Amino acid sequence: MLKIDKAWFFEICIGLCVFICIFLNNDPVMIVFAAVLLVNVMLICNKGKIRWNTYFSLEGLFIIYSIFQVIFGITSIENISFGMTRRLLINFFIEIALYNLLISEKTPISLMEKFAKPYIIANLVVLGIMAIHGMLLSGSINIDDLNIIVAGIQITVGVKTTIGYLAACAFAVAIVIFVNGRKRIYAVSAAVMFLLILLSGTRKVILLCFMVLLIVPIIRSRNYGWLLRILGFCLVGGVVVFIIMKTPYFYSTIGVRIERMMVSFINGEIIDKSVIIRMGLSESAKMAIAEKPFFGWGLSIFKELYGNGIYSHNNYLEILFSCGYVGGVIFFSRYLYLLIIMIKGLMKTKDQVERYFLISNIIIFLCLAIMEYWQVTYYLLKFTMIYVYMVALTFMVDGGFFTAHQVKKLNRIEI
Repeated sequence: MLKIDKAWFFEICIGLCVFICIFLNNDPVMIVFAAVLLVNVMLICNKGKIRWNTYFSLEGLFIIYSIFQVIFGITSIENISFGMTRRLLINFFIEIALYNLLISEKTPISLMEKFAKPYIIANLVVLGIMAIHGMLLSGSINIDDLNIIVAGIQITVGVKTTIGYLAACAFAVAIVIFVNGRKRIYAVSAAVMFLLILLSGTRKVILLCFMVLLIVPIIRSRNYGWLLRILGFCLVGGVVVFIIMKTPYFYSTIGVRIERMMVSFINGEIIDKSVIIRMGLSESAKMAIAEKPFFGWGLSIFKELYGNGIYSHNNYLEILFSCGYVGGVIFFSRYLYLLIIMIKGLMKTKDQVERYFLISNIIIFLCLAIMEYWQVTYYLLKFTMIYVYMVALTFMVDGGFFTAHQVKKLNRIEI
């Protein structure tokens, strides 16, 4: 019988699936391929056993609700909603398989690295494409040049806000890992991710970067050195803002957008066109929700009836529009559950490393939840997979299913 060390095997399979979910998320064939690959790897590694979590029960309940919307004619355009429901179902299988692979990790740090590496590499690929097209020199991102065809396969990077969102997630996790273990490669990775954030001009991710840089070093410190860390953070933050606002390269990408945001905040007058568009979409969503408040219009219908081909730019309004208050309660109960189990894990464990990673993930989770006020994410695996990593972390802290002997055994695949 052939025995294979599966550490590298996990890296390749998870990395490939993350790559597919980030760059090929609009290709249904590739998404199905990712689901089949991960599910089969999971079944082989776990010898046919599937570990479950209440988080997935709540997710499955939401999918069942969306199916009922189609069956009972609640949705306004059945084929559109059915297509989105099918996509959520495929995402569901990928997330379960990913969770089952992640919970066999030995330590929180190895689990976090399983998340960080593919996301960092994916963002480096984006930077590489930008460099090839001369975008790093110009400081301007041309989305049409980022969406390329390789071997007949359409690789879609996404819009600027998506680039900034993913870079911010990779930045946050890289900082968490670096502060814990002082691995310089993650400090360098965080710096590169921050550059990509600036180039994307995405303002909403500033909150995540700010909170991670401010709080994560403090919770890892066991003495009063955290006071110096705050002062140092304020100093470095001031220098970064000064460079952004005074350097034409960065000012043209994000500096001018920050300036408009501050002017709007101080004067109470909105001058940013993108904010005006988003506010219009939000108002349309609110009026539509008032017409069908309880059961909604159906998944992916807003962009067809009200958004002129685009979503509402607000995950909360998008879900309430699509599924009403009933579906909204089901969907967002997952978020509440995840927050509760992370807090319970924090209260239960006395291990300093586990507490550090739990608090860090709670900070990241809360920032992501706030960021979803400006981004529709419910159907995109590149975003929802982040929560799966958090669920797996709480499983590990709670003692998990695997004993040390079982984990050692799981490090080999028997064929």
